[in-house]
Amino acid sequence: MSPAAAESPELQISWHDNALHLWAINRSDGSVLHLVELIRLADRLLGRHNAAAALPTRIPLQLPEPLGMRPTPTLRMPADGLSDLTEAGQPATLRWFAAVAALAQTAVRAGCIRPTLDANGPVFVARWVAVLEYALVAALDELHRAMPPACGVDDMPSLFNVVVDAVARRRLNDIGWRPAPPR
Repeated sequence: MSPAAAESPELQISWHDNALHLWAINRSDGSVLHLVELIRLADRLLGRHNAAAALPTRIPLQLPEPLGMRPTPTLRMPADGLSDLTEAGQPATLRWFAAVAALAQTAVRAGCIRPTLDANGPVFVARWVAVLEYALVAALDELHRAMPPACGVDDMPSLFNVVVDAVARRRLNDIGWRPAPPR
């Protein structure tokens, strides 16, 4: 690793409370970036559209010793931002989430999704979920085994359905589909 790479912060993604959280760690001393520096880094590496859509938050993260568990500034990012990640040259957590997004894109392209309607009190929400066929379940299990611990995913199907929904919605938007107005 070059001296410049050792000093540059490393962007990470974790799954916490059913949401994606972007954060960064300084490789040299293990400290986390403050929110302003995190936003600048996300702008530079992921594009301003992803950083602008993110919501500043704090979540507890297990950091390298001697820091331990502490509240860490993060950017809660929309799941459709994963589609912009590439696996090349990225830290392990970004590569892993990019692989999850690639699998979700494959499932959506293959039509292995179905709509669901969830009721939350008086509000109904339509979502796209994956049809979990054997090959897809095997791929998800393999991804889960290869997951870096910092990703923090306990419920792989839940994460995958969030990503599938985001990919399906983005694809519908890209082709210009709009729902019919209510009558």
